[in-house]
Amino acid sequence: MTSEIDMPSMLLESFLASIPNALKITWPIWVFLFVSLVVRIVYKIYKLKRLSKAGMNEIDKMDGQAFEEYLTNLFRNMGYSVRHVGSYHGDYGADLIVSKNGKTIAVQVKRHKSYIGVDAVREALGSIKMYKCNGAMVVTNSYFTRQAKRLARVNGVELWDRNVLVGKILEFID
Repeated sequence: MTSEIDMPSMLLESFLASIPNALKITWPIWVFLFVSLVVRIVYKIYKLKRLSKAGMNEIDKMDGQAFEEYLTNLFRNMGYSVRHVGSYHGDYGADLIVSKNGKTIAVQVKRHKSYIGVDAVREALGSIKMYKCNGAMVVTNSYFTRQAKRLARVNGVELWDRNVLVGKILEFID
């Protein structure tokens, strides 16, 4: 008969002996978790490099007017003609009017640290008739709320969030 003192050591030995079998069964899960972690780290590094290359740190430090001027240059590099109509008061919901291939778009520019809501989409929509445009767009260095995305989708307003902006900058600015 086994003494009570030997029982914990036997349980420990049994547990340790079962580890290799458990690893044989679960190794695909561990490999998957490891690969997933590596992919996430590589993707974060990739995103940081893109943000840095696009100059997003500098854009985040700009005031609204400097951001409008920056976007004016970006749109010109993209082949648009650009008219700056924005001011801090009385811009009727658009900061830039961009034209290309017979299409004119009212652009509402929002440089913010927080999410952009439905008001920006409403402002862009309101500017279409005022400036005789074919469509509207909102461009931000941030991101849009779910409600803003939905309102824009329903009304055909194009949204450029931080990710789209980085892509455009890297595509059209040398």
